[in-house]
Amino acid sequence: MKNTADNFINRMEDLAEQALRENRYVYSDFLTEAEQGELAGISRGLAVKAELNGGYERAERKLVCFGSEEEMGYAEPVPIEILEIAPVSEKYGEELSHRDYLGAILNLGIDRRVTGDIVVDGKKAWLFCEEHISDFIIDSLNRVRHTSVVISRIDGLPEVFKKAPEEMYVYTPSLRMDALISKVFRISRTESMKYIQAERVFVNSVPVTNNSHTLKENDLVSVRGQGRFRYMQVEQTTKKGNLRVRVEM
Repeated sequence: MKNTADNFINRMEDLAEQALRENRYVYSDFLTEAEQGELAGISRGLAVKAELNGGYERAERKLVCFGSEEEMGYAEPVPIEILEIAPVSEKYGEELSHRDYLGAILNLGIDRRVTGDIVVDGKKAWLFCEEHISDFIIDSLNRVRHTSVVISRIDGLPEVFKKAPEEMYVYTPSLRMDALISKVFRISRTESMKYIQAERVFVNSVPVTNNSHTLKENDLVSVRGQGRFRYMQVEQTTKKGNLRVRVEM
C-alpha cells in the first residue's frame, strides 16, 4: 500500500513540475476519493496550483488541473466531455443501473481512470470522460445489457444536474460517524462500523477510519456501496436526548 501511495504522490508531483516547466496546463486522469484525499495532503507543496474538477459540482471522481490562469497567463476549458447514453427505443429500453453502464463501458477495453462519474436518471445516463476518449465511446458503445443505445455529446449540464438536493431528517443519539451513517442509510450500527473500518468512508474526499469521528456542518460524507450525503445541521434535541439532524442527499 505504501509503494502505491508513494507512486501516486510522485506522479502528482511530476505533473505539477511538468506544468511549471512547460508553462501550460497539465491534467491527471480521474482520481478516486481516496486519491483526492492523498492529493489534499501534498497540494501546498506542489510546484503549481492543483484544482479538482469532475464536470459538475457534486462529482465523485475528479481529475486534477495543474496550473491556474494567474500562473499560466491564460485560461482554457478543462478537457472533460459529457456523453448522453439513451435507448434507441424509449419504449423498449430497460431500467439500467450504474453497474450496467459501467460494465458496458469497461467491456470496451477502456481504462476506468479516463472516465468520471456516471449519473443515471430514468432510462438515460450521462457519462463524464476525458476528451480524447469520447469519440471512441460514441463509435463503440451500442448496447448496455439487452438495450440498444445511442451516444451523443452534449454541451452544458442537463436539467437532472440542476435539481436541488433532497433534504432528509434523521434522529440519531450523536454526531459520531458510525451513528449517523447507520441512520441515514438505514443499516445497523455494526454494519456502518464495518464500512468505516474497511476504509470505504470518506469525509470531504478524505478517508476516515475512526468510528467516533464527529462531523462538522457542511461535511460531505461518501460511503462506497451506499451513497453520499451532506451533513447540514442539528435542528433540535428531543426530550430523550436524540438529535434531529438535517442532511442533503
